[in-house]
Amino acid sequence: MAEANELLIEVPVQYQDTDYMTALRVCLEADPVRFDPYNEAPTTEEIFLTIAPAAASLIHHVSKPNRWYPDEQLRRADPDGLRDDGLWVPTERWIEEGRMLRPITKSALYIGDLTEVNLDEYAHSLKRIFQEGAHSQNPLVRSIASMLMMWEGAWTSEEHDHEEYLGKYQMLSQAIDPKFLAWARSGQVEFGTSPQPENLADLLIYVALQEPATKIAHSNLSKAVQADADVSELAMAVVDEDAEVERSVTRAFVAHEKALIIPGLRKIVADEGKHSLFYGDAAQAMLSVLPSYFMLRLERQVAEFAMPGEGINGFDRHAKAMHMAGIFDLVDQFNFMYEVLISKWKIHQAEGLTEDAQAARGRILHRLQKMQRVAERINRRRDGENEISIEDPWDGNERPRRLELVVPKKAMVRVVDYTEVAA
Repeated sequence: MAEANELLIEVPVQYQDTDYMTALRVCLEADPVRFDPYNEAPTTEEIFLTIAPAAASLIHHVSKPNRWYPDEQLRRADPDGLRDDGLWVPTERWIEEGRMLRPITKSALYIGDLTEVNLDEYAHSLKRIFQEGAHSQNPLVRSIASMLMMWEGAWTSEEHDHEEYLGKYQMLSQAIDPKFLAWARSGQVEFGTSPQPENLADLLIYVALQEPATKIAHSNLSKAVQADADVSELAMAVVDEDAEVERSVTRAFVAHEKALIIPGLRKIVADEGKHSLFYGDAAQAMLSVLPSYFMLRLERQVAEFAMPGEGINGFDRHAKAMHMAGIFDLVDQFNFMYEVLISKWKIHQAEGLTEDAQAARGRILHRLQKMQRVAERINRRRDGENEISIEDPWDGNERPRRLELVVPKKAMVRVVDYTEVAA
């Protein structure tokens, strides 16, 4: 079995010196995969093989990493924050910037960071599912599993970069109380939710929906930070001429935002875009050859879809504030659902569906229509409001109003007779 960072493509010996993309095409041409579009209960191997037609393009995503380094981004912004021993320390420039972020922006930063913490844990689900194909007797299935496991390693590494960048930014800017942030990150790792997909189909469909949502959330966070910078720039223009200190601080904040966090967030958004393409292409390949099965699994994922941050401490409070501010709301959820389901996958045009699959597609489209009506209502309401009143999700000293980690009241205990085990 190939290691996580090793791509194993199994081909006839006469093709051993070819590149892996050519080798994969040889496998497909030598033993073309055929599917029954009306099959509603494919085997695990058949589900893996649905990716085969798109595997060559998927390998392109795996083989073209676009790595960037969080510390390098931070060093460009403020070299004074990096000590000789390699440790980062908050400087006055960072701290003043943190003070000027709006509470809503801090909520989006907090939710975005802990969402990335949670995504790092998703690697366990990906690895568990991908390894199912590594034990197959079919060499093509093993090759596909190898490609997926290599992708899982790259994906996890990039999500860790996002977590590191956002976490260090919050620590340096003191935008959120560092002790609380450490506590919340620890609690998210311990108690945070993660998907437990039944098989590869459920996994690919979920992440194909989740990654575009995460991309939108980070993109909107970047816009919120830019809005804070614009407000500060306006304040700088009207500040009292005698307030030289205040004016210099504001000017530093504006320059800092445009030089550091926005370019960094754009790199995160670019990564999420690449992740969206990989999972979206893989899921679309499955739709093209097993449309009936895919549609049944898709209905479940659309109906039960939840962002990975829902286990975050104070999530409901911060998510409500972000919804009211338009940073991530039902309008965004409709937009990415429409983009994936209709624009990319074109489920409304899918053919070869059983009666059950057709009914499932009808329910998905009906749900999408309801989401569209809600999104249109939200937009009309916002167009008619001059000012939106949003409750501050943080209290005066920027700590959460209450601790909301849920600790189980009871623990399941299993008694084991070790003398019998030893025997």
